[in-house]
Amino acid sequence: MGRGKALTECEMGKILAYHDLGLSGRAIAKKLGRSHHVIDRFLKKPDAYKSSAPTGRPKKLTGGEIDALQKAASNSTIGSRQLKKQLALDASYSTVYRAIVTSPDLKWTKMDKEPALKPHHIIERAKFADEHMTWSDEWKTIIWTDEKKFNLDGPDGLTRYWRDATQPPLIHRTRNFGGGSLMIWCGFSFDGPTSLARCTCKMNSSDYLDILEQHLLPFIRANPNVNYTLMQDNASIHKSKKTMEWLKQRNINTLPWPACSPDMNPIENVWGILVREVYGNGQQYANVADLEIAVRRAWLNVPQATFEKLALSLPKRINSLIKSGGQPIDY
Repeated sequence: MGRGKALTECEMGKILAYHDLGLSGRAIAKKLGRSHHVIDRFLKKPDAYKSSAPTGRPKKLTGGEIDALQKAASNSTIGSRQLKKQLALDASYSTVYRAIVTSPDLKWTKMDKEPALKPHHIIERAKFADEHMTWSDEWKTIIWTDEKKFNLDGPDGLTRYWRDATQPPLIHRTRNFGGGSLMIWCGFSFDGPTSLARCTCKMNSSDYLDILEQHLLPFIRANPNVNYTLMQDNASIHKSKKTMEWLKQRNINTLPWPACSPDMNPIENVWGILVREVYGNGQQYANVADLEIAVRRAWLNVPQATFEKLALSLPKRINSLIKSGGQPIDY
């Protein structure tokens, strides 16, 4: 196959799909029978490649029809078949599909998730931002903690792709309830990470305190010159009388936290890092033991600079939260 031959729309869709599954450029090139150089060029700037590739005008669609089609598809879950019918277009489904994907502004992707905020949540978030707008180095003393579940079969977000009906479908093997799962607890501050604890979905306050005893206290004692404050969300075991009394007895302050605010917690960014490494290249796991090894390895591989950067991201998050009036922010 000639080196200079441009990628087709079908190939571009499959490249993006394989890339979302975590495959490398070379692995994608092998699957498609193309040079890895052209794959890498496309992945580096997919929108620029699309706009410069010779696509031509789809047959039987006028410029006005294409504009109307792309406008109707914008931020919509409607498929090409429904759009064809809705706009009464005299063109094949494949022509309608091509007209959509050739737009440099449209990209098939999963929807972002954000919590459903009620009015009192928005007020609490705005108040939190106002109370902490002058904080700077104070954020270096916060220990950000949370629990996270990992499935053997991987997260749902890595299994979506543009399906090419002319090619065999990509397969993501699934088992009941994700094939099993692993629940972990961990935390970090500007100074680095805590150790990682394995836990369960059905922890009670005593279980949680065992984790704090074995994994939080050693981190705090290793940095005796820092007056740390614990950030934990508002889960019942975190806020129980037993837990709060335990923290009080050990002079560990907690950061009052507004409900439904994962966008303000930088440990959510750490989860993204771990997920990409644990499930890279479409990786799935046969058993929980192998999954735990992978998660622990990924946790140890997070660079110190990443923890520092995330801890120092709070002033910008606070500023964004103030500007949004307590509404969700993009972090």
